[in-house]
Amino acid sequence: VYNVTACQHGMEAIERIVLRPPDIVVADVMMPEMGGYELCQRLKSDPDTAPIPVILITARQGVDRTLEGFEAGADDYLTKPFNLQELQARIEVQLKLVDMGRRLAEQEKGAMLNLVACGLAHEVRNPVNAILNAVPPLREGPLLSLADEQGRADCLELMDAITESAERIDLLCADLLGVSRSDLEERTDADDIVRGDGV
Repeated sequence: VYNVTACQHGMEAIERIVLRPPDIVVADVMMPEMGGYELCQRLKSDPDTAPIPVILITARQGVDRTLEGFEAGADDYLTKPFNLQELQARIEVQLKLVDMGRRLAEQEKGAMLNLVACGLAHEVRNPVNAILNAVPPLREGPLLSLADEQGRADCLELMDAITESAERIDLLCADLLGVSRSDLEERTDADDIVRGDGV
């Protein structure tokens, strides 16, 4: 069941689409004030409305007319007379294509975030490892012998705090790398999406 908004001409359609973008636009090529070709061009030239699929309908047949429709940016082109079931089928195809593209974009964004997280975790672990490797020699080195008993106790306490903090950062990075790697190994190909949608 579709929630259909009917417009008398192309200008009215533009105004309504800008105020409340629909999931899909089905327009006749021959309309007063603004025809379907111009309507389609206007929609596709605006980044806010360009993703909306447009199906153009016309009584004019022929390859040239069809090409003209696609050159205007139409996602599909239907000639009159047509069967209502055919129009419904084409609408369903366009809506599924939009949904698939949206899901693929979300998955790609998630994969990129995982790659960034992995890179960041690796970069953080390098200086953390340097800190963890530097603290033990300081504990046993001659530097502490220059301080009095209280000074040595304070230094050792600070070193304990440094070691504990560095170990916590290292553990967080290891956890992050483990999650990111497992996410990246999951299958995110288009075939799984197509099968899931039952196309």
